[in-house]
Amino acid sequence: MADASGKPVETILALRRTQRLDWIDVMRKSDIKLNVLFEGVEGRFPEPYKASWTEWRMKYRPELTDDQIRELVFLQLAHRVSGRPMAELVRTPTLPMEVLALGKPSPRPETAAARGKAKAKEDDEDEPPAKKKAPARKQPAR
Repeated sequence: MADASGKPVETILALRRTQRLDWIDVMRKSDIKLNVLFEGVEGRFPEPYKASWTEWRMKYRPELTDDQIRELVFLQLAHRVSGRPMAELVRTPTLPMEVLALGKPSPRPETAAARGKAKAKEDDEDEPPAKKKAPARKQPAR
């Protein structure tokens, strides 16, 4: 929401906390269009997205609950972080949250693993070879 409004996160959270506004009211006061939440969302998606989409498409001033907005925000974030198609993310109700919990994936995991091995090999090459101990000399018997 901070990105969409161009306002600092603290300002948006202050609207929510100090004025005890619903997220829909926070969005309106921050001049954030609801379109941001519905980018890529289709009316054929399962609940909870379908009811939100229908409300948004059918009414001039849609009234979305905090839960509906939260689910849409999670879906948008999961899509941006993972790059997965939205249709895939909505198949399982908890998938957007699971994707967010994993964080941003590396561009190509196999490349990251190969880089790790190459780095380990470099580190081994940088270390001077261990000195070999000369065999201990026997002391002459007295």
